[in-house]
Amino acid sequence: MKSFKDYNLPDNLLHSLEKVNYHSPTEIQHKSIDIILSGSDLLASSKTGSGKTAAFIIPLIAKIAQYPKNNFALIIAPTRELVTQIFDTAKLITSKNIRCCPIVGGVDMRKQISNLRRRPNIIIATPGRIRDHISRETIDIAKINHFILDEFDRMLDMGFKDDIKHIYHKLSDKRQVIMFSATQSKEIVTLAQNYLSEDYKTVNIINKKENNKNITHDFCYLASDQKFDNLIKEIDKKTGSTLIFVNTKRYADKLQELLQENGYKSHAIHGDLRQHKRDRIIKKFRSKYYQILIATDVVARGIDIDHIENVINYDFPRTIEDYIHRVGRTGRMHAKGNALSFISNIDKIVYNKVISELKLENKITFPTRKYKKKKVFRKKRTRS
Repeated sequence: MKSFKDYNLPDNLLHSLEKVNYHSPTEIQHKSIDIILSGSDLLASSKTGSGKTAAFIIPLIAKIAQYPKNNFALIIAPTRELVTQIFDTAKLITSKNIRCCPIVGGVDMRKQISNLRRRPNIIIATPGRIRDHISRETIDIAKINHFILDEFDRMLDMGFKDDIKHIYHKLSDKRQVIMFSATQSKEIVTLAQNYLSEDYKTVNIINKKENNKNITHDFCYLASDQKFDNLIKEIDKKTGSTLIFVNTKRYADKLQELLQENGYKSHAIHGDLRQHKRDRIIKKFRSKYYQILIATDVVARGIDIDHIENVINYDFPRTIEDYIHRVGRTGRMHAKGNALSFISNIDKIVYNKVISELKLENKITFPTRKYKKKKVFRKKRTRS
């Protein structure tokens, strides 16, 4: 098994990695670190929870540590929660002479401007807020020579394509572009090639075995009015923390209310909440004050909590990519996880795609609808 000592990393970085118990690289880290250190552009894909953040943060810090006055990086992530997660990882292992700065919406703009004036080596931002700073001329990204796009697939789903293009063209001409994704498709590769050099490298360790290795997938066919009663039964049977997914912000709040009325410590998290409140909810869930977190897809992208043992799809996701991302919140790294999905007739198409793509056992028999033949009434002809 490889060790981080086998790479050309600075001694102070290796010491920091030891302190936070980073001993051996995961597969995505092992295959990405040398490529990033070499300066090549990279398009990498790996399942959620496989260590992608450290896969680009570690070599990035190593490169900046050599020449901190000449190396600047911009990391773009789709959600505020993911920006915070990346920032926290960077803070864990970076040295004092490398400055990191998170840039997200819902935070005082003046404080961000003040932090940007200190010329941080690493800026971690959501696309919309960094574009705001570009428009206000409170940031000059022309000297940034490392451009990292984390969860590139999700940013496309969320409609950030134009923002990414706008930011990209403001960067230094001599830039290294690094893209990470939890899923990969022909569309993603085609769009990624607009930003990558012709000789870019690829790392792709997504496979069916990898997606299912640590996670048990279960499916339950239910009518809408049966969901809540079954949810209570499942929660009572399970141990550990549970993350429940719904498709709308409105129902996230409704489900929180119903669970609290039934005596369960739970909270909803979604995009309508202010950033400081979302941070507080995540902190309480991380500390196990809340047993249950109810979330929508967008917000949950940045939830990286090791003790999530159960994911319940109260509402089945609308795409196979969302299913992979949701269940990837459990079974992270080498832990075991459980994923349970409630299924109804309207979920049949996406469910069949999930079963086929992930090579799972088909556990649902959808009822066939019986259609009554319509009676055709013909007017009697009258003889003239």
